[in-house]
Amino acid sequence: MKEQKDKKHYGARFRMFMRDMTSINRMKPRERFLYHIMDGVPFQDLEVSIQMAKMDFKNVVNDEENKG
Repeated sequence: MKEQKDKKHYGARFRMFMRDMTSINRMKPRERFLYHIMDGVPFQDLEVSIQMAKMDFKNVVNDEENKG
């Protein structure tokens, strides 16, 4: 039961993150708001994390294809 609550929590957090990013993307000038965030270490860490997740997913898909 706890696991189901966790999934809902992650979904809500992700939707909030995407709403916030969309909101910031609309702020002008972008250099002051969006680009300032994108130049920061936390955003760069997020970019690396996303790339790692994509690589992990690709490896899993390739492993599944090689097994079948």
